Amino acid sequence: MSWTDKWIARGRRELTGGVISTDKPEFKDVERSGQFQLVDENEFDRVCSFINDVCLKENRNTVLLSEKHRVFTDFSVAQMMVKGDRIMGVIFSHPLDLHLESVGGVVSHGYTTYLTVHPSLRKMSLAMSLIQRTMEIGHSIGTNCGYHLSPVRKTSNSIMIRQYIFPIMFPESAEDGFPFAEPSFRASKFERIFIKRRLRMVKYEDEMFEKVHSFVSRYTADHKIVFVPSVSTMKLLTKFMDGVVIIQDDAVVGFFFVHVKHVRNPKVDHTITVGDISYPIGCAVSIVCCIYKYLEELQINTAYVYEMGCMSHNLLTFMGFKETDANEFVNFYNNAEDVSSATKVSFPIY
Repeated sequence: MSWTDKWIARGRRELTGGVISTDKPEFKDVERSGQFQLVDENEFDRVCSFINDVCLKENRNTVLLSEKHRVFTDFSVAQMMVKGDRIMGVIFSHPLDLHLESVGGVVSHGYTTYLTVHPSLRKMSLAMSLIQRTMEIGHSIGTNCGYHLSPVRKTSNSIMIRQYIFPIMFPESAEDGFPFAEPSFRASKFERIFIKRRLRMVKYEDEMFEKVHSFVSRYTADHKIVFVPSVSTMKLLTKFMDGVVIIQDDAVVGFFFVHVKHVRNPKVDHTITVGDISYPIGCAVSIVCCIYKYLEELQINTAYVYEMGCMSHNLLTFMGFKETDANEFVNFYNNAEDVSSATKVSFPIY
């Protein structure tokens, strides 16, 4: 039994659907060698430097936090463990509403990310302490479930999602450390599809919410698990990601997030910028064409896409995307929803 389900309080309440329990998690004592502290606006710069320094020192291929991520302090269960003036570890968990088919309604999930512990303090249960702390706070605000990414399967219903990359600017993408051959699907083909389908793209604004929400609800009606946006959540998410709305004949026919990330790639001696695509909803071919055009306009060299929702392995490989060796598992906490395929789920990953 992994940490993702061993702390669930069982047997006190009969629930229907994927949620196992709404009771307070039951923890065994974990030694805490520091004090918990909220990561607020005033602490963000220090936390940002801590996370980036750890990643750079370990020469990891990883995403670096930047000023635009300051919004994390507005909607995260964000905690750090400190001893004196020293940061020992950090965790962010963002409450997002996911619709579970088996429940027939929305359940708040904490999307846990940027869990970072100082290298010299590992194997001291600091990560477990931080995870427990977010669970305690989550339960107090009604967020009893969660999901996170890891390179290994942790629960019986973990979903493997494959990651793909595509060169938007060639050969610049190869110079950033991505070993591409000249892709067969190039700008002219994307442009022809874009024009033939009479597509256009607009950046998401608050006044578009109802149309986007209505489209997403219709398009994901057969999903097992799907993110259900609210006005307030979209306002926060679009502070650090671009929401791109695809229009055809004045109707919404697609949506995706673009998270422009600064990534440390150990294969090259410089920080690279990539476009990470999240929560794509709609016709996959149209979305891929719009991804290409949008990132080309931003002069982003490389796109990252996960196999999820409408983005299937067969479609992505057909259109020239290359599968990486960085496949991940989505692991759920307190969520026993039976999901057979990544194409039956859609939620943000950033």
